[in-house]
Amino acid sequence: MKVILCFRALEVSGQYPGSNVLPCGRKGHDLNLLLGKIKEECFLDRYVEKIPVASEDLEYLKSDELEQFVSTLSSFGQSARYYFLEVVVGREPETANPEAVWKQLETSIALGRPDLIRLIEQGDRTGKVGQVVRPVIVGKLERWARALSRLFTIGQIGDEAKRYVGYIGGFLRLRDEQFGQTQYDPCGRGL
Repeated sequence: MKVILCFRALEVSGQYPGSNVLPCGRKGHDLNLLLGKIKEECFLDRYVEKIPVASEDLEYLKSDELEQFVSTLSSFGQSARYYFLEVVVGREPETANPEAVWKQLETSIALGRPDLIRLIEQGDRTGKVGQVVRPVIVGKLERWARALSRLFTIGQIGDEAKRYVGYIGGFLRLRDEQFGQTQYDPCGRGL
């Protein structure tokens, strides 16, 4: 998201912003703040009105569904990643246990599915709930990545951004029915 904002700044002003200009929040990883700036600065009326998928992308980026997910990731990036270090050194952690927060996120997904609720009530010894919930989470990440990736090609973040499409091309080509189904190389060597 910081890269997107840099390309947009280059398009608007002719230069990349200084590190002190990027909206990163108090601890540097405020994903909600970054996403808010992207929605404000990159999803311009002429883009959203002319390109139907841009409107869909913006609607998803504004959704409560994504906001809860981004907030959880943002919290982890800002401070929850230090939770266990704080516990080990005997300090009171500043945040909730990240495992518990993640479980709440997974539970909120499962609660929307009566079949999964039944499995949870029965004890789910097979791990079926996790097998269903994990692809949903991956699908949310993929849809978020696709919405942001489209800015590189059909969005208004500038010609320089188009030179880097190779890095995000896999997300551009994802179709809705592929969300949560794609197998990724665990070493990050592409899709």
